[in-house]
Amino acid sequence: MGMYRKASIVALAVALQAGAATAAYAAKPSAPAAQSKSAQAAMVYNKFEQSLKNPAKLAYTIQYLNNHIHEVTAGQATLMVLHLETAQTRAFFQLQSEMIKPAVQKVIVPAAGKKGTTFTALLSVIKDNKVRNLLMKARDAGLKVVTSEGMYYLELNYGIYRKYQPFVAKDISDYVGVMMIERDRPSARDGALIIGWTELAERTAKQLDFLDNYKGSNRKREISGLYEGNKLKMFYGLNNTPLFDPVTKEINPNARTAYNTLLAANAGSSNKLIVKLQAFMNLVEKSDGKRTIEINEFLKTQVPVSNGN
Repeated sequence: MGMYRKASIVALAVALQAGAATAAYAAKPSAPAAQSKSAQAAMVYNKFEQSLKNPAKLAYTIQYLNNHIHEVTAGQATLMVLHLETAQTRAFFQLQSEMIKPAVQKVIVPAAGKKGTTFTALLSVIKDNKVRNLLMKARDAGLKVVTSEGMYYLELNYGIYRKYQPFVAKDISDYVGVMMIERDRPSARDGALIIGWTELAERTAKQLDFLDNYKGSNRKREISGLYEGNKLKMFYGLNNTPLFDPVTKEINPNARTAYNTLLAANAGSSNKLIVKLQAFMNLVEKSDGKRTIEINEFLKTQVPVSNGN
């Protein structure tokens, strides 16, 4: 540290000896350069926003963002990414209403069964012009095809947002990370849990961390929805993967082991979900894994199920 301070003092002395005129001269080129960079950023931002107004140009707009996001400020990049997601969501709702029609499903189901759900695979075998046009619009809008309970749906492909993470605000970068995980590896399908109980609890705890760390985030509502849904899965399970057996009232043994192991690894955690899980598991162990009136009361007050769920 001493050598560093001495070097700094020497450098400062040399700069002072160079005189005020030299300092002023050195500053002159930077001002126009900064103005030019700011003007370029504004031009990129405005062009993107103008392009985004035209739904037919969504594919071009996404590519434009890919190519130019490094030229704008973090604030501008954040707004651009949020506005893109909003535009994609709008396109999703429009195209999804077509996707779920029986006539479209009749074409897609056998094609997906043979080739898979990528747009390239589906378009390689589907000849129906109406369905092809729908799929191409979905592809260009940055969506992807997924399946559940024998039907095929569209959803946003958050994988394309990965490249934006270094350029946006921290909360939106973290938001993208959460959404990529939820979309690439959904926690449930066909009324059953398709990830482990440990992963479910860890995801849910991280979503609560997001809500606590970014109280003013523009995407707080979206993460809150995920968190509430995953919290219910944690404490109740799903129809085809219940936390407690409906007949024996015994807790799922894999969940019991997973939760106790997770709690041991996070002893002393201040995360409110972990604290709540510890209180819950204390009751579970007290009853030797059986669902009791006491546990029912805990769930009723601490993890209530709203009428909408």
